[in-house]
Amino acid sequence: MKGKPIKWPDECVDFLRAWCPFFLDKELAAILSADWDMNIDRRILNAFRLRKGIKTGRTGYFHTAENPGYVPPKGSHLSPATEFKKGMKPHNTAAVGTKVKDADGYWKQKIAEPDKWEYIHRMIWEEAHGKLDRQVPVVFLNQNKDDLRLENLMAITRGDLVTLNHTMKLSTDAEINKTMIITAKLKSAIFGATTHVSGKK
Repeated sequence: MKGKPIKWPDECVDFLRAWCPFFLDKELAAILSADWDMNIDRRILNAFRLRKGIKTGRTGYFHTAENPGYVPPKGSHLSPATEFKKGMKPHNTAAVGTKVKDADGYWKQKIAEPDKWEYIHRMIWEEAHGKLDRQVPVVFLNQNKDDLRLENLMAITRGDLVTLNHTMKLSTDAEINKTMIITAKLKSAIFGATTHVSGKK
């Protein structure tokens, strides 16, 4: 449910134009919330400011008249013992062969430097059946993403996947799901053939 639209007083625009160069959006949001009882945060104020074309005037760079403080000479080394050197890697860099789970629960493996990963279930399927187009999904027949056995994997088209999602509900039974996927493939093929014939008329 969306919240109530915020009513911005007319004087807010003048206030923001005057004070944006001197305060951060977070600070201005706090001021407006306190003085105008508006209950806004930095993101809301930033969006409103951009809609009104109000710029802060800050670039993030030091200008000629400003003193940025100490600037180390070009080529100097402030901490030779701890700085990164050419060819060094961060301490948390994963080694080739490392296996991890992504946010969706799929296992992937680092296969090359500097940061090339591949999903393990796809690697297993392709090793047995050949290279797959990147757009072709490989599904787990028993819905268990930890079960990486070849017999638990099946490649299907996105059209088949759409048919499954609309007309069938996969279970945790691999054999039942395999039958449903084959049925979905047949339905997709029939639909494709019918569409092709209709297009010729």
